[in-house]
Amino acid sequence: MTEVSCIKENTCIIQPKIILLPEQSSILLQTSFITLLSIGYSYYREYYDFTFTTTAVQITSIMYWSKPEYNWKRNLDMFLANCSVLYHCVRAYKAERYVLFYSFTMLGVLCYLSSWKLYNQNKIWTSVYLHSGVHIMFNLAILSLYSGVLVPICDNTNILVYIIKNDVYDLQLCSN
Repeated sequence: MTEVSCIKENTCIIQPKIILLPEQSSILLQTSFITLLSIGYSYYREYYDFTFTTTAVQITSIMYWSKPEYNWKRNLDMFLANCSVLYHCVRAYKAERYVLFYSFTMLGVLCYLSSWKLYNQNKIWTSVYLHSGVHIMFNLAILSLYSGVLVPICDNTNILVYIIKNDVYDLQLCSN
C-alpha cells in the first residue's frame, strides 16, 4: 500500500503507508528482543538448528519493527516467523515438554488472530498489546521446549513424511 501526498497541484510524492505510530512500533520492537533469550538458550542447550531459525526471525523482526511498512521486510518477517513456528511445531512432536510448548503456541496464535481483528477495527493500541503477547507467548513456548529433552529430528520422521509427503531418508536429512 502506498500513500500519495501532493505538495502542489502537479507535484505528488508516493510514499509507503506507515502501519503504526512510532511509539506503537517501539513497543513491538522492544518485545521482539525477548527472542534473544531464546537464541541464547538454544545455543546453550546446543540446539543449533533452533539457534539458526530464531536468529533469522530476530533479524527480520528488528528490520521490520524498526519502521513497519507494507513492504518486503514485512513479508520476509512474516514468512520466516511462520516457517520457524512450523519448524518448532514439528520438532516439538514427541518432545518432553510438548504440552507446555503447544499450549503457549496456541495462546500466541490466539493473540495474533485477535490483534489482527482489532487492528482492522481500528483499535490499534489494543492490537499492539496483543501482538506483544504474540512475542511473549511464542518465546515462552520455545523456551519451555528447549528446557526439556528433544527428540532428534531423525526420530520424528513420521511427522516429517506427513508434512513434506516424501521419504525423508531420500532427502538425506538423516544419516543411518
